[in-house]
Amino acid sequence: MPFTTDPAEKYQAIATAIATAFGAIDGLTALSYDPTGAAITAPTICVGGYEIGSTRPMERDHELGFRDWPQRWSVTLYVPYQDPAVNWPQARGFMGALVAAMDIDPRLGGEVREASITRAVLDLSPPDAPTRQLIGDLVVSVIHFQANE
Repeated sequence: MPFTTDPAEKYQAIATAIATAFGAIDGLTALSYDPTGAAITAPTICVGGYEIGSTRPMERDHELGFRDWPQRWSVTLYVPYQDPAVNWPQARGFMGALVAAMDIDPRLGGEVREASITRAVLDLSPPDAPTRQLIGDLVVSVIHFQANE
């Protein structure tokens, strides 16, 4: 998706940019949505919901003529769990590769001012889950500037 400043399209553009950054990782499928409830059969990273903030009244924005829009994006890594000796190292490798991918392009192709992984937790899904998976729960924090009108 080309760069956009249209607020109606911007958030899908950011989700797509996050998925694109992570989609460059070998062996990992990247989606700009989370297919909750669907069976995931291969290592997959999914961009889910987000939280948006804004500069509070009387606070300064980072750049003159623009408003700060800090965001926190929920991103989930799913790795099917069949063999602990294979899947744990694989999932840990993906977690490291996700951090490296974000460091390579912290502007997400120009869609945002800056992005970084600010939280990453890797754990096994609960024993009563329909499908056993290793689940990486990540937060990608983003600063996006919106031009004042």
